[in-house]
Amino acid sequence: MVLGSATPAAESYANTRRGRYKLLRLSHRVGERELAKVETIDLRQLSANSDNGNRTARTDENVAQDPVLLAPSLIDAA
Repeated sequence: MVLGSATPAAESYANTRRGRYKLLRLSHRVGERELAKVETIDLRQLSANSDNGNRTARTDENVAQDPVLLAPSLIDAA
């Protein structure tokens, strides 16, 4: 069996570390295409204001309020 993915599941990767699977890496992309743009956003630093939909930086007084489940850039791109 061959499993192939640009983003393998954590379980599959762990199985390669345990020796259950053999890990093969591709050294370049098809057609020399660029890698996808990746942005890391710490959602713990954001809070959603449920009254008007504004997204604001979290402060000590609103840490427990409305957690943000999706990054604003992801919502805006939809």
